[in-house]
Amino acid sequence: MAGTVGAMTGTLWWWLLAGLFVVSALRHSTSLFLLALLLSAASLASLLWSRYALAQVQFRRHLGQDRLAFAEETDLVVDIYNAKPLPVPWLLASDEYPEGLTLLTGKLGMSSETAFRRALINLVSLRWYERVRRTYRVRGDKRGVYQFGPAELEAGDIFGLRRQRKTVATTDTLLVYPKIVPIEELGLPAARPVGELATKTRLIEDPLRYLAVRPYRPGDSLRHIHWRATARSQKAWPAELYTRSFEASSSQVLELLVDVQTADNPYSIVPAYLEFIISAAASIAVAALQDGYAVGLLANAGASSNASGGGRYGPTVVPAGRSPAQAVTLLEALADLSNFRLLPAAQLLERTGAHSTGHDGLPLGATLLALTAQPANSEGFAQLQEALLSLQDQGHPVALLAAGDEAPTASDQIPTYYLGGEDAWQKLAGLELA
Repeated sequence: MAGTVGAMTGTLWWWLLAGLFVVSALRHSTSLFLLALLLSAASLASLLWSRYALAQVQFRRHLGQDRLAFAEETDLVVDIYNAKPLPVPWLLASDEYPEGLTLLTGKLGMSSETAFRRALINLVSLRWYERVRRTYRVRGDKRGVYQFGPAELEAGDIFGLRRQRKTVATTDTLLVYPKIVPIEELGLPAARPVGELATKTRLIEDPLRYLAVRPYRPGDSLRHIHWRATARSQKAWPAELYTRSFEASSSQVLELLVDVQTADNPYSIVPAYLEFIISAAASIAVAALQDGYAVGLLANAGASSNASGGGRYGPTVVPAGRSPAQAVTLLEALADLSNFRLLPAAQLLERTGAHSTGHDGLPLGATLLALTAQPANSEGFAQLQEALLSLQDQGHPVALLAAGDEAPTASDQIPTYYLGGEDAWQKLAGLELA
């Protein structure tokens, strides 16, 4: 989108110049004629520059990486190229910069296009076919999905009489993972993320305990693919791969539940506590995958990137898996997790538990680890305990990790770990890892 501003070379101005030529001719004034000629040349140059100043001007930004670990740095490169023989005396590029991402080099101004948005400002002068490239350093000090752009370009003539504007709608996205720490820093046993619950016993599938046919999930054994059901699915589109499911004598599956509610009021938020439990969930997920567990994720919030038109709607669900890509899938889901609670955690567990034998519920015998920062004396915390006990009655080992001002008094039937309060999170966030 482009537009032109400034009108000192409008119709009235040209009439004034014509009048000046007439007066110089009537008075036989060489000086007036030269002045009129000079002003006419300047006006034509201004008109030419204003019309073509942004023609074939290319603006690009490039990120050194599009995925960052917590507190990791990368380059942000801004490239401006004038691909024409007409020079550009001045060009102002205002590129919208996301909140929450630290700019280590350079300075930020305010966006000329969007109110209350910061922007990376570049003022350059370009000769014909000249390229200007500037490199900045950014650091991901907060997990999330960050959008750069769009950019607003403004250029004009050397006299400042007329200007032209153009919007470059291209955007770039940077994802910052939650902070991952050794789980002993959370006060948990280093060898077993959920204590004695998620045992290291190997998963034994007994063909005599055949349950049903369900859609294939990443990490399922190829030996148990149900080829007849898969062949029948080819008649419909999209086709789907099916596998046999068995009851297991013991399970090596860990499901993480992240409760984003951090206050009595479901629409209030304590940011430090939310980041604390998300960091704890990410750390446990990575450790459990390294230890051979299949790990899944449930959360009562959707994706924060929905605010910009992308991402997932509804509660976050990542099916349990142990494939090499599972860690990235889990970390991306946690990085993009919104702070807006869609439904109580207890209600999400009730829905999941009701389908515990189906492909959209908890795998049989899976351990469920709930992470919450709800106040221990709140109704929501009590309901979460009841939902955990209900899952326990269905044969699922359960455990609870809590963050907050005070350690909760949990049921004797539910193993409970207290992560700490805001001071504990600040210490964890500032922990430097090798």
